[in-house]
Amino acid sequence: MTVGSSLCLAMLLSIFTTKLSELVGLFITFIKRCFDRSCKMSKKKLNENGQEGVNTKQVRQKDLETLYTGPQIEAGEKFAQTFNSISVCLMYSTGLPILYAISFIFFLVAYSFNKVMLLRFYQTTYEFNE
Repeated sequence: MTVGSSLCLAMLLSIFTTKLSELVGLFITFIKRCFDRSCKMSKKKLNENGQEGVNTKQVRQKDLETLYTGPQIEAGEKFAQTFNSISVCLMYSTGLPILYAISFIFFLVAYSFNKVMLLRFYQTTYEFNE
């Protein structure tokens, strides 16, 4: 295996392996929420009085918010992955023009994945500095 093919393989693997841990976290959170609602997709249920209530087994509001509020986005990690792909593409693309296509696929997958995760999974972030 040459240096160019191993570099292309590493770039292709980075497209999916960077998202794998987040997908596992999303799946575990989905399972926890499903068990909380007794494996029903409906978030509302009728009480004894005939009024709509929240379909949950949680007793305290804080426990409910903890379960249904996702984690903070790791913005530094996202920026590092993006800059890593940009720097590898710009550094080695003169000898390996296929890196342009691989980087395009990386950015397309990263944009789509991060958009869905920001809208559906992560908390609203109010500040990015610590």
